[in-house]
Amino acid sequence: MSQLSPLLAVWSSINLEASEDAAAENIKDKVLPLLHVGGDGAGEPITSSTVLKKADIEEILTNTEPKSATALWIVALNSRYAAIERFEPTQMFSLVEKLLADYTAAQAKLVPEAFATLVQTIAAASNIIKKPVLSLKPLLDAALGFSILHNTLSPAHALLVEQSLRSKSYDHALTLLQYPLTTFDGKLGVTYRDHLKYHYYGAQILIALHDYARAREFLAIVYCAPAMSYVASALQVAAYKKLILLDLVIHGKRGLKPKVVSDYVDSVSRTIAQPYEFLRSAFENGDAEILGYVWGQVNSYIEKDGNETLAVEVLTAFRKHKIRSLRKTFITVPLTYVAERDLDIIGAGPDTRTLIFEMIENGELSASLSQNTADNSVILRFIDSPLTDRDLDGLQETLDSVRQINEQIALADRRVGMSREYLTLKSQGPVAGYSAHMGTEFDVVADDEYFGSKSGGEGGSRDFSRRMDVGTRLRGLGAGQMEVEGFNRSDSLLGDDDESD
Repeated sequence: MSQLSPLLAVWSSINLEASEDAAAENIKDKVLPLLHVGGDGAGEPITSSTVLKKADIEEILTNTEPKSATALWIVALNSRYAAIERFEPTQMFSLVEKLLADYTAAQAKLVPEAFATLVQTIAAASNIIKKPVLSLKPLLDAALGFSILHNTLSPAHALLVEQSLRSKSYDHALTLLQYPLTTFDGKLGVTYRDHLKYHYYGAQILIALHDYARAREFLAIVYCAPAMSYVASALQVAAYKKLILLDLVIHGKRGLKPKVVSDYVDSVSRTIAQPYEFLRSAFENGDAEILGYVWGQVNSYIEKDGNETLAVEVLTAFRKHKIRSLRKTFITVPLTYVAERDLDIIGAGPDTRTLIFEMIENGELSASLSQNTADNSVILRFIDSPLTDRDLDGLQETLDSVRQINEQIALADRRVGMSREYLTLKSQGPVAGYSAHMGTEFDVVADDEYFGSKSGGEGGSRDFSRRMDVGTRLRGLGAGQMEVEGFNRSDSLLGDDDESD
C-alpha cells in the first residue's frame, strides 16, 4: 500500500503492543471518531446504523488483522452486509468466522450496538438461506470470547440457543450452557429480554435432552426474574407452566414457591396456567381414572402451548410413581396385578412389562422380574438398594452441613439474646413482643405455597376456566388442601388412598 488513508494512518500510529485495554482506549479516542461517512473526525458515536465508505471497508478487511482491529472489523462487516438480502453466503461466513474465532472483547465492547447488530445479522443470514446450523459456530465463538470466564451475558447468548433450537443441533449450545452467567450489563448491547430468552430457550434444549433437573434451574431463573412495572413477561408465564410439568416428572408433586419470585408474576402465572394446575391436582390425587378424565379436558390447551411432549412425560411419570409405590406394600407381586392397576392414559406408551424393564435398566426402580415355574407367571420382586460409598459420603456432607448450620443458628441466638432490641422487647412482655414482630421479621413460607410451570396464551386458559366441563368446583381450604364438589366419596379428587408416591 503506497499511501495510507486517513483512517489507517491513525490506526498505524496506535501502539498495539500495549495491553488490550490500553489499545482499546487508544482506538476509542483516535480511531472511532473517524468511523462514519465523511471520516472527518467529527466524533459521531458508533451505532448499529453506522455505515463506512466502500474504500474504508476494503482497506480494513485487507490491511488489518481481526484481533488487533476488532472494532474496525465489526463496523466494516456491518457496513458491507447492511442489506443481508444481497450477500454472498460463503464469503460472508468466512469473514465472520475469521473475526469471531479470535477477536478482542475489549474492542467489541467499545462498539456494543454494532457488535449486537453483527451477531443478529449472522443469525438472520443463516435463516434466509434456511441453514441456521451455519450460525452456531460463529455465535458460540462470539459468546465465549466476550469474557475470559465466559460468565458475562453477550448479545450472542440468546441467539445461539435460539438457533440451536431451530436447527435441532445442540452441541454448541451445551458448550455454552455449562457456564453460569453472573454478569449482566445493559451497556454491552444486551437487554433484559436477552437474559430471559437465553435461560428459557436453554431450558428447552435441556428438556429435549431429558436433563430435567438443570432445565428446572434455568426455568426458575426466568420465573424469579424481577417484574418490570407490574408487567409479567410472557416468557415468565411460559416458564411457570413448564415448571409445573417438570416438578411432576421429577418429584411427582409441586415444588415450593421460591421466596424471591414477584407476587405479581406469581399471581398472573397462576391465573393463566389454570389447565396446568388442574392437571397437577389430578396427578397428586393418585387416581388414574380422574387423571385421564382431566387430561381429556386440558390436553388441547397444553398442545396449543407446545408442551404436549413434556405433558406426555408427566403421564409416564405418573405410571412410574404408581409402580414404585407398590414397594410400600409388597416385597413380591405378580406382574398381572401390576398391569391391572397400571393405566396407560393416552394409550401410546409401552406395556407394563416393558415399562418396568426400562425403569430397572435406567436405575429408576430397584427390582427384578422372574418367572414362577409353577404357573409360568411373571413376578416383580422389589430389592432394597444397598448404600454405596458415594451415598455415605453424601450423607456425611449433609450431616456436616447441618452441624454447621446449627452452630451458626446457636451463635445468632446468643447475639440476638444479648442485643438491645431483644432485651427491650422482652421487657414489654410476651404478648406485645410476639404480636408486634412475628410474621414480619420471621417470614416463613408455608408448605402449601407452591409454584408450577410453563404457560401459553392467556386467552385460551381463561376460556378454559369458563368452559371446562368437569362438573366440579375447586375451592381452596388452606394448607394446600382442595375441596371438590360433584364427586362422591369414592371419586374424591384428593383421595387419601395414595397421597404421595
